[in-house]
Amino acid sequence: ANIESNLVKAQGAGVSASNAKDVRVMSNNIQSGSTGVRADKTKNLWVYNNDINAVTNGVHVTNSAGSSYGSDDIDLWRNRITGAGSAGILVENSAYATIGVHQNNQFGADGIGMGNVINGVGEGIVVKDSKNAMVRYNTIDNTNGHGISVADSASSNIWNNKVGTNGAVDSVNGDGINLRNADGSVVKSNQIANTKYNGPARTGSGITVLNSDNVTIGGTAAADANSISAAGSDGIVIRADGGTADNIKVIGNKVNGTARTGLYAENVTNSTIDGNKI
Repeated sequence: ANIESNLVKAQGAGVSASNAKDVRVMSNNIQSGSTGVRADKTKNLWVYNNDINAVTNGVHVTNSAGSSYGSDDIDLWRNRITGAGSAGILVENSAYATIGVHQNNQFGADGIGMGNVINGVGEGIVVKDSKNAMVRYNTIDNTNGHGISVADSASSNIWNNKVGTNGAVDSVNGDGINLRNADGSVVKSNQIANTKYNGPARTGSGITVLNSDNVTIGGTAAADANSISAAGSDGIVIRADGGTADNIKVIGNKVNGTARTGLYAENVTNSTIDGNKI
């Protein structure tokens, strides 16, 4: 099913798909009093090149699992999303969802300009209770929460995103990237700036990893470095609180201008911190 080039004004979901396959939602202008695009139990879904202004979520995908990148997976790219009070993009209980671009899809490895542009929302991108999510080449500014939030989602890849880089002070009212219970995830090649400190919530850092094992932040190649500046709290936080933070690799990142520490580690075991510029 192709849903293309429509002007949609709705009090509920602008576009909704359930128990569907091979759905293409493209080049629409969607104005929703609820969620812009809603998909549940959907395979081989593409949502791309839409202008979405929504009250709750820009795009909300649930219970949709591909078998690999490029095989019955979920691809959400090149959407322009504003106004969503909950999240620009929310993916729950799904596998192999790509938010932006992955290395095996039709655009190849260089996805510059193909990511989603998310501005003026609650949280930018949220991945929950999922696995093998790819979040890549997105631009996120002016959020009332974390730029990118990954919770209870193993083997997530957070690459090449720009979070809070529009130059506005306190552009991200939370962490730039926040991972919780996200074992085996990789966070690399991101640019993060202008996060706002929130003392009681302990947020406002560039990258926070909580209760997660086998996570890599940065990497050995120069292009793998995360660049963090003007963080309202710490540059990078690795912490275990009621869980574990084991075998964390923090390698080759660039951190400057943070309000607190460049790198803060608490209850971390068997980990490597090497080659960072702080």
